[in-house]
Amino acid sequence: MSELHPSLHRSQIAFGGFCLALNAGYINTALLSIFEVPVSHMTGATTRLGIDLVQRQLHDLLLIASILMAFLFGAFLSGMLIDSRKLKPTNHYGTALFIEGLLLLGASEVLLSGNMENGIAVVLAAMACGMQNAMASTYYGLVLRTTHVTGIITDIGILLSRVVKGQRILPWKIWILVVLFFGFLTGCILYGLMAELLNEWRIRIPALIFIFVGSAYFLSHRKNRNAQLDSE
Repeated sequence: MSELHPSLHRSQIAFGGFCLALNAGYINTALLSIFEVPVSHMTGATTRLGIDLVQRQLHDLLLIASILMAFLFGAFLSGMLIDSRKLKPTNHYGTALFIEGLLLLGASEVLLSGNMENGIAVVLAAMACGMQNAMASTYYGLVLRTTHVTGIITDIGILLSRVVKGQRILPWKIWILVVLFFGFLTGCILYGLMAELLNEWRIRIPALIFIFVGSAYFLSHRKNRNAQLDSE
């Protein structure tokens, strides 16, 4: 069970989680609308893999298997950078966000090139989502996931059942989970509203935002760390 880092507050965690969940909902909706395959969670992809194996749909099977492996590699890469057992600010979060932005930017450029048949764009997006999902941390027993809502809704249901049974729970746990849920939902809605307006920028914009935020976070943390060392 992780303890709260002194420089982090629940409002900051909720805001950061909302933004990450919003991005995942947005990206997943974008790729579903283009390729009709999910990239932010692997349950649907695994289901399609099983169907493809039975029906011997080789082309689709290779694409889905590539998505699963890309998500796995993204999670592996994030795990190499970040210790998800602890919730504390480090420059590795900035590095992970920067790499995720580059992956999404690569996916955007492949889509803009019109070369969609080989599935490279969806594989890059799945890798980015795998990185983001693996950034999850345990915060006072609450697992924070930002790329899918199955676990979020499950945890909300469990907490509500404890309330009905008269057990004491911490209200902020439900609050953060609800924020994550609406973050993902907002991302889905946002894509639906903005897709035609943004056109070729529909994936490029979140990619550039991640690159900017990752860079700013890395530089800010490094500056604060150097200032702390100088003061010692």
